[in-house]
Amino acid sequence: GIRRALGHSRGTIAMQFLFEALVVGVLGGIIGAAAGAAVVWLTSEMRGYVMVLSVPSLVGWGMLSVAVAVVAGLYPSTKAARLEPLETLRLG
Repeated sequence: GIRRALGHSRGTIAMQFLFEALVVGVLGGIIGAAAGAAVVWLTSEMRGYVMVLSVPSLVGWGMLSVAVAVVAGLYPSTKAARLEPLETLRLG
C-alpha cells in the first residue's frame, strides 16, 4: 500500500515479494544442502557406513526448495499488490 502511494505498480510490488521468496528459497536450499552434507558425513563417520551424497540429488532438492518458496510467496505477493494505498495508511 505504501509503495502504491509512492507510485509503484501492482506488478512491481508482486515481483518484489516473489523475488524475496526466491532469495529465501535459495538460501534455504544452500543451508539445507550444507546441513544434509554434514549429517551424511557425521553418520558415515559414527556408524562406519559408506553413504554417498550425489550432486544431482543436492541440486534437485535445492530446486525443490526454491520452487516451494516461490509458490508459498504467490499468495502474499498478490495480496500485497492488491492493497489500496489509503487502506494501508488508515490501518497502519
